[in-house]
Amino acid sequence: MSISTAVRQAEDVQIFNQICGERAGVTVPDWTRLRQLEWRLMRMVRQQPENFVVRTSLAAAQVMLGQREQAQQNLEIAYGLRERHLVPVQCALCLTFAVIGNFEKAMVLVRELIVNPELLCIHPVVNICSHVAFLAGDAGLLIEMSDLARNTGQINVAGLILAGLGNDLVPHLSAHQQIVQSILQPHPCSVDVGFIDDGYEPPLISTHWPVSCLSAQHRRDLEWRLADALYDYYANTPISPGRGVNAFGFQLLDIPKETTARTAE
Repeated sequence: MSISTAVRQAEDVQIFNQICGERAGVTVPDWTRLRQLEWRLMRMVRQQPENFVVRTSLAAAQVMLGQREQAQQNLEIAYGLRERHLVPVQCALCLTFAVIGNFEKAMVLVRELIVNPELLCIHPVVNICSHVAFLAGDAGLLIEMSDLARNTGQINVAGLILAGLGNDLVPHLSAHQQIVQSILQPHPCSVDVGFIDDGYEPPLISTHWPVSCLSAQHRRDLEWRLADALYDYYANTPISPGRGVNAFGFQLLDIPKETTARTAE
């Protein structure tokens, strides 16, 4: 999800690429380095308050660092500044809105991203939109993204998710993810949706949520609350609670408390 440095060599692009370039696949970033980049971006945003790349990068870093209130302000500003030709930045903004549970804005960005078929093969648009569809519990959008991935010859993330859930669980995707959001928000700092294919067919879904909690015990309490709420939901469906809870492979991860302290370069 990087901006080509052949197009732009500016500092804002370099920082964006460090924060968001591999963000979709990184569960545990270099927290100290991320804090340093956030410090630089705060200085830059004072100098360039209407820079879409800077605002999006700062918002993404702040969400990852657990600074939800500051991040939401910068996300809203970035949303108003968005430049549709900067597709990787649009992707980062879309995914960050999804992480904080603002699926209304995320879905607007999804539709803007997939409107141009020529971009679908160049940028990881289908991959990011598949992640957003999964987090939002939108099975229809997942099917749409699976078709797009097949038609454009890309890795079919949406198809893997649909296969991992199976026909019995797909109808419960929306309710499942609504429960996840009701328990986890406002704690998520990032999300990594991956797959475990050690002999499993289809591969098992693995969903890692780095979270900002008061303590490790708080994080464990969230895990138990989430598991209990999902168990109660599936107990009233034809799906066995164990299958319903485990099929999504969720795991909560702590972010270190030292990220709350400012670190200048």
